[in-house]
Amino acid sequence: MKFVSHLREPLILGVKNYKQVTDDLCVNVESKPGKYWYIAIGISLSAFLIGVISSFITIYEGIGTWGLNKTVNWAMDITNFVWWIGIGHAGTFISAILLILKQRWRTAVSRTAEAMTIFAVMCAGFFPLIHMGRPWLFFYIIPYPNTRGPLWVNFNSALVWDFFAIFTYFTVSLLFWYTGLIPDIATLRDRTKSRLRRFVYNVLSFGWSGSLKQWHRHEVLSTILAGLATPLVVSVHSIVSLDFATSVIPGWHSTIFPPYFVIGAIFSGFAMVQTLVIVMRKVFKLENYITLKHIETMNKMLLLTGSLVGIAYFTEIFMAWYSNNPYEFSVVLNRIKGPYRWLYWLMLLFNAVLPQFFWLKRVRTSILSTFIISILINVGMWLERFVIIVTSLHRDYLPSSWTIYIPSVVEIGLFVGTLGFFFTAFLIFAKFFPVVSIAEIKSIFKVSSEVVKGDGELVKDNKPVELPRFSSFRGQQFMIIYNDENKLIEGLKKFVSLNFKVVDVFTPFHIHGIDEILNLKKTRLPKVAFFAGSIGAVTGFVFQSWVHALDWPMNFGGKPYFSFLSFIPITFELTVLFSALASVFSFFFRSELFPGAKSRNPIIDDTGDKFVVLIDFDEFSLRREIIDKLYGIAFETGAIEIKIKQEK
Repeated sequence: MKFVSHLREPLILGVKNYKQVTDDLCVNVESKPGKYWYIAIGISLSAFLIGVISSFITIYEGIGTWGLNKTVNWAMDITNFVWWIGIGHAGTFISAILLILKQRWRTAVSRTAEAMTIFAVMCAGFFPLIHMGRPWLFFYIIPYPNTRGPLWVNFNSALVWDFFAIFTYFTVSLLFWYTGLIPDIATLRDRTKSRLRRFVYNVLSFGWSGSLKQWHRHEVLSTILAGLATPLVVSVHSIVSLDFATSVIPGWHSTIFPPYFVIGAIFSGFAMVQTLVIVMRKVFKLENYITLKHIETMNKMLLLTGSLVGIAYFTEIFMAWYSNNPYEFSVVLNRIKGPYRWLYWLMLLFNAVLPQFFWLKRVRTSILSTFIISILINVGMWLERFVIIVTSLHRDYLPSSWTIYIPSVVEIGLFVGTLGFFFTAFLIFAKFFPVVSIAEIKSIFKVSSEVVKGDGELVKDNKPVELPRFSSFRGQQFMIIYNDENKLIEGLKKFVSLNFKVVDVFTPFHIHGIDEILNLKKTRLPKVAFFAGSIGAVTGFVFQSWVHALDWPMNFGGKPYFSFLSFIPITFELTVLFSALASVFSFFFRSELFPGAKSRNPIIDDTGDKFVVLIDFDEFSLRREIIDKLYGIAFETGAIEIKIKQEK
């Protein structure tokens, strides 16, 4: 058991037990939505409807309804695409990287960040599709056997890399989010009184029971997915930046773009998480779980990433001057003094200057100041993408083609529509699923809450209740029920030392140490992930080599047919994709989890509040002295109840 010094601020406020934690985090799901939820969903649906109408106009009339012209042919749509991709980055950062680094403060905000990632990437994917003009032909970008030559996609193109990167990122993020959500769905399944909800939650929970092996595999799977998702944070936005950096346009052709875009994406994503968390904290009354400590820590991350973004801005200006390239420097001067200068200076103010106020603790711990700054950062990061794209295009090498780009009403409507979809999806998610991870909050409850007092001394629980006696035991299994993980571990050690046959252990969250006590074999999921990833890498590299060197040899930019360096991005993405899919499917198969499966819980409440040890007896060990010894250990270690499971 780990303890945290009393000098460290608690992450969970209020003296509570596990049942109260479950009740607090489920109350918003189980109760009827309030009027503010209906008002919010009404506004977001209205915005989404505007986007639907704008999409219909775009498809029916063509992208000529946008404000694009012969000089500025990439503008607001690509700005929105890059902005939404950036918003989705913080979810993976908080969930994956901070999970690997074992940062406990992530538990209260990870679920929000993960859901935000899914919805933001969906919004981002909309803009390349609508920009095609004929979005129903989107499958042309998928490499599949065809009768047009055959005609393959150009695997040397950064735009094709985009498709593979975003698809892989979305898939891995979806798997990471959903597998982490399953234990909480099982808790809702066991608590709900509605037959319809019980049926739906039972299908979605895949028959989760919280057994020892399930939790063991679940933690290993989470670590694997976190390890796979971490390089995706770097790869996805690096590849997006190559859409611009691989061109020869001044203002875009820069080697700083990959790290510049990655840092900016994490920065904007953290700002959006902060905005959502502050609203949820107030609306859902989660002040005891999303504390000022969480807000302050997030602000420190905004300060760090905002400072790095400011350094990137300065580096961009310095390199344009130091390179002595008149075209690069003219782009910088155009941004500073040109017709879009007010957007550039607002970008600097919102992204580089405002985060510096977080050096002040009074500002870092102010909810109102944080909320305002986080919104302005979101605005500033949108302006950054707009400035990078439009100001690099609207004045090219020919002064006669210089022009001003102004977005049309249809383009604005499309952006408003994605905002409406994002908030509609998030509101629906928040109504039917816990926005804070119940299992993860419980896993840090004893070390990061106000239950801990002094120098790591825990508040004492109540004494165990009177243990019942039974007259017949033949063919039965005993369920020793605890309400505290420390007592559970103590009891397990004694049961094992006296050679009692422990069949399984059911807990509401993963408890470290039980695996070693019961000598549980390590799962083979890491091996599955490695071999599947190897297959994905070989498949991606060989297929690209065959297409460009043998089946469709074409000269792209003077590159050799076998341009293996340009095959690396897609090879990497397929490595991650194959590894993630194989790991998740193996987890479900080995844990006997599938939609609609019946839970193997010996009692209904164990997924939420109780810790159950299942002990088996054969007919030769059912002697009165053995049973009395079992009762003695249970009473001594603080069990609250003993039940008999009627069927093995």
